[in-house]
Amino acid sequence: MTNTAQKTKGRVDSLDKFIGQRVRKLRVVKGLSQEKLAEQLGITFQQVQKYEQGTNRISVSRLIYISKALGTPIDYFFKNLQSKPSNGLAESEQDTFKPETENAENIFESRETVELLKVYYSLEDKASRKDLMKIIRMFVQNSTDS
Repeated sequence: MTNTAQKTKGRVDSLDKFIGQRVRKLRVVKGLSQEKLAEQLGITFQQVQKYEQGTNRISVSRLIYISKALGTPIDYFFKNLQSKPSNGLAESEQDTFKPETENAENIFESRETVELLKVYYSLEDKASRKDLMKIIRMFVQNSTDS
């Protein structure tokens, strides 16, 4: 075993964790349980859990299957990924990748946003949607004025 393998054994790789978080976000937004995704992939839900936590690395072929099961292009899993400069070959690759916005959640990927859009567009009448938008804007304005 190399020194790098010994140093990182048992630790979650930041890139694997990032990809796993993207899988989880999209799975939740799509309204799929870990069991349903696992069933589509022909694996156990425990394996999906490990992928999402980053404890098990997702192979390229498995990531392609996941992207198909979740109906998204493969590049979705790499969006907002930023590479940090390396200090040399001796440095562990453990922290060489990180999301550009580590703690900021993309509101367009949240379940709440998806549910809101579904409800909004379930109103077939455009005038009703326009009225609802006015009500929401008034509510927001009133809450920021207080």
